[in-house]
Amino acid sequence: MAGPEFLKTLSPRPQWWRYLLGYASLLLCSATARIKVTGKWHLPKKGPCVIACNHFSYYDPLYFTYGIQKPLNFIAASDQNIEWYFMWAPIIYGWIPVDRKRLAPSAIKKAIQVLKRGEILSIFPEGMQTSRALQKPRNGAVFLSTVGKAPIVPMSIYGAENAW
Repeated sequence: MAGPEFLKTLSPRPQWWRYLLGYASLLLCSATARIKVTGKWHLPKKGPCVIACNHFSYYDPLYFTYGIQKPLNFIAASDQNIEWYFMWAPIIYGWIPVDRKRLAPSAIKKAIQVLKRGEILSIFPEGMQTSRALQKPRNGAVFLSTVGKAPIVPMSIYGAENAW
C-alpha cells in the first residue's frame, strides 16, 4: 500500500492532460463496463461547480471522470492508504491532497483557486470510501461551494463496488 507521505506530494495535473485522461476513461469504460449516465443537463454549461459524489469503490474516480467528461480537480484524503495496484490513478490524474485530521489552509486555497478559474471541483463528501451504505457527509463540499461561489451538483454512482 502507498502511504500518506507520498500522497501529500500529489497535485492536479494540467487541464489539457485531464482532458486526455477523460477520453482515455471514455474508451476504457466503454470497452469494459455498461455505464448509464443520466442528468448531465444539471451540470453548468460553463463556470465553476462542486460535484459531490458517493464513494463505494476504488473505481469511482474512473467512473466519475467517464460520467462528467470534462476535466476534473479531485480533492482527496492524503492520509489514506491505497492498494499498490490502484496507485496509478492518483499518480496519473493528480489531486488536491487534504489531511482529514489536520486541514491545512493551503488545501482550501487550492480548492478555491480551482473554482475561481471556473473549473470543476470533485469531492467525495463522506470523506472516505465506504462499504455499500451512505455515511453522514462532512461539510467540506458546502463550505467550498459557499466560499468559492459555485453551485453544488450532487452525483451518485451505483454498482461500481461490484466491478471486480
